[in-house]
Amino acid sequence: MKLLLENWRKYLNEGMKTTADLPSDAVIVIAPDPEEREPGSKMIYYAWRNPETGKINPPSAGKSRAHPNIYGEVTIVPLGDLCPGVWESHSDANPGWGPLLYDVAMEYTTLNGSGLVSSREGSSPDAQKVWNYYLNNRPDVEPHQLDDERNTLTPDDSDNCAQVAMPTGREGPGGYSQGDDPSAGVNPERQKDWLLKNAFSKRYTKTPSTIRALEASGQLEIIK
Repeated sequence: MKLLLENWRKYLNEGMKTTADLPSDAVIVIAPDPEEREPGSKMIYYAWRNPETGKINPPSAGKSRAHPNIYGEVTIVPLGDLCPGVWESHSDANPGWGPLLYDVAMEYTTLNGSGLVSSREGSSPDAQKVWNYYLNNRPDVEPHQLDDERNTLTPDDSDNCAQVAMPTGREGPGGYSQGDDPSAGVNPERQKDWLLKNAFSKRYTKTPSTIRALEASGQLEIIK
């Protein structure tokens, strides 16, 4: 499996756009991942509907001349045996336009699996801030605790997931080091603390309110 890194820097600390901010000719597309990173992987991106033909431009067409600030894409990949039923994410977007795509990604992966997690290969400090925001400041997003592959939290294998590699040398909540990956065999109590307090150790689900709003406005296109 080709794992993915997240890139949140471009839209951290920017106002989150909603479906109400989308121009009438804008469409959010959910389509097969053109790079086919894993069977079933998807790309979610902003596109534009031609008012004369009704056709939607492909992701390679890039930004709209009329709305050059609106750009973004999120790739979601099913993790398979690494975390059954769960998808991981990778993103790139202009300021403010990433979170709307992430909401769609969370809703899609909730409807078609067990939700969304951060990249398992590694995530930046910027990504840590964003996932902390989902964990602590979004009551419409539900976090679900995941265990590591050593069953640190529960004896049940069904909640196990490959845990994300963290940046080293950084102190997280409670004073533990984010470099202490729970799968690396550190002190069991330290592993437990890492898992319970870290936003990366959870999967996230969301009711499909954004998807339903986009369907109602005719601004969602799902390509099989």
